[in-house]
Amino acid sequence: MMERIPQQRPLPCFGLEFDLLPDQCQSCLHRAPCSLHSSTRAGRVPLSRASVSIPSPQGDAHVDERNLAASELELYHRAILRRDGPKLDYEGSARLVDTAQVLQVEPGLLILSVLLTHKAMSPDRPFRTEMLFGPWAAKALTAHRSECATRYGSFDAYSLAKITHLSPDHDIVQRLADSENLAARWAIGAALNGTSMTGLYSERELALDPWWLATEPSYKKWVEEDEEAPALEISRHRQRALKLCVKSRGLPAVIKARNTVAKTQLVSQATRLNLDPDKVLVAPIIRRPDRVWRGLAFARATLDAVTVLRDSG
Repeated sequence: MMERIPQQRPLPCFGLEFDLLPDQCQSCLHRAPCSLHSSTRAGRVPLSRASVSIPSPQGDAHVDERNLAASELELYHRAILRRDGPKLDYEGSARLVDTAQVLQVEPGLLILSVLLTHKAMSPDRPFRTEMLFGPWAAKALTAHRSECATRYGSFDAYSLAKITHLSPDHDIVQRLADSENLAARWAIGAALNGTSMTGLYSERELALDPWWLATEPSYKKWVEEDEEAPALEISRHRQRALKLCVKSRGLPAVIKARNTVAKTQLVSQATRLNLDPDKVLVAPIIRRPDRVWRGLAFARATLDAVTVLRDSG
């Protein structure tokens, strides 16, 4: 009688996520059959677990956390106080990052809390970088964090904007979200109708925030290829966006914010199309959200076509 030898049972990820966790995959006994069964799933993750990392038009492959903090201060000061403010040098940025770590918060949220408190208490007085450190900053952060947690259950840029009644015109995150939603819906509709996404810029360019345009790879390419002379208002809007691409120190902070906004919108658009974000497979890191928008549209169209064929049979 043949002896029955027990075999190790494959992990739940068998045939689904091969190659995404190299250490785990390379040491797995079922590595070879898993790679064969994965086929097109290899190197893919569910949309709900993917991250967005839009490349900077300034060509920075990596942004140091200290440089990012200085960028966020410049951006938020101009957006909230409506004027240029003091700049942090590298040493000051390092101190800000250390202070944020002690307070267990992201540097950007610390900056927002202090700036919003300053605007509420002394809007006409100039803002000084020293306000970002010490007991005053900790007190401002604690008050905002407590109110956000009590009223909305979380402490982030969205809840902070709500409790301080920050208008959409000042809230750059909300402006990015509005532009992302407009562009995503347009691109999906264009794909379903078999037309190009470039119509978004020719018809709704003014409706898209300059900061969003500055971080969108497809926009700069479209501008370079556009041969029509734009109207004066559009020309000014376009030049502002292109200038932000090249010269703004605030761009890294905007890209960070847009990465978060883009991920939220991708999940939202998939849900709107009745596609399960936990079943839609994409690359682990999404660098071109516009391509995923079109992919979602094609997936929806394919499922609709399969349904029609099934029902007609």
